[in-house]
Amino acid sequence: MKILIVYYSKTGKTKEIAHTMANELADGNEVKLRKIRMKDERGLLATYLLDTKKALRREKPEIEVLDFDHKEYDLIILGTPVWSANTAPAINTYLEKSDFRNKKVALFVTLRLMGGEKVVGILTEEIEKKGGKVIDFIIIKTGLCHKKKMLQEARRFASKL
Repeated sequence: MKILIVYYSKTGKTKEIAHTMANELADGNEVKLRKIRMKDERGLLATYLLDTKKALRREKPEIEVLDFDHKEYDLIILGTPVWSANTAPAINTYLEKSDFRNKKVALFVTLRLMGGEKVVGILTEEIEKKGGKVIDFIIIKTGLCHKKKMLQEARRFASKL
């Protein structure tokens, strides 16, 4: 099976989970990882002060050119952190620019506190509006005390896909 894992990560936790899933799925599958990047990527402090407001307003900033085509893949796995109980702004742009027609999509959402169910709902609605079908999702708590558990959850989720 050809699998595309697309994610946005600011602090590296969502990236680590995406890579863990890719490693779990690598045996017997062709897996590609692609990170969504904003053109005006800021440092952590500026992100917390400015970009979280973009998340609240569900803004769509410019992202770097996407170098992949969903049509080539059997399964798309999409990952995003939760920002202010919303999707990260770069993911909003990715969703707007992407065609999910006849695609199976699995979601993973990372968060420290809350908003995971809301973000899964937003992602599902946007993907289904574009003709895709969300087949499964997982909400993963991150943080230092959750590191071992979050990677175990990522492996378990990937193995059942």
